[in-house]
Amino acid sequence: MSDLAEDASTAAPCFQVFSQLAKERSSFICYGVPGLHPESGFTIRQVVLDDSGSVVSIYDKIHLCDFGDGRETQWFRPGERLSYFDCRGFRIGVLICADMRHTELSRELALGRGCDILLQPAAFARDVTFASWQSFVECRALENQV
Repeated sequence: MSDLAEDASTAAPCFQVFSQLAKERSSFICYGVPGLHPESGFTIRQVVLDDSGSVVSIYDKIHLCDFGDGRETQWFRPGERLSYFDCRGFRIGVLICADMRHTELSRELALGRGCDILLQPAAFARDVTFASWQSFVECRALENQV
């Protein structure tokens, strides 16, 4: 894990590759890496770069999965703060995978922080919980009108 984890440094390998791509394509890019947090260990992280290749958001997953095939709590520590950014007239909140099971997180991003869009990268295991994910996504969208 430690070979793959990245801190928030601009020297990190994934940052270097995606930063260049964001500049070349004049696009925002969101990518996931194991995060390296000096005080708390490893996190599940999404990094968002703007069209100049600069970091505009780093989100460490708050609600770790501890059921089914994805027992993330064995390896990762939860994040501690919300993350959102502005992109071409829209405010976008970032969630990761199982965060969407927690209504208060989506609600705070949408209503408390004014997010128009909730970006939710995910890698769902095809275990017994798989069938529930689509319903959660639809519920959070309807509840918060995003």
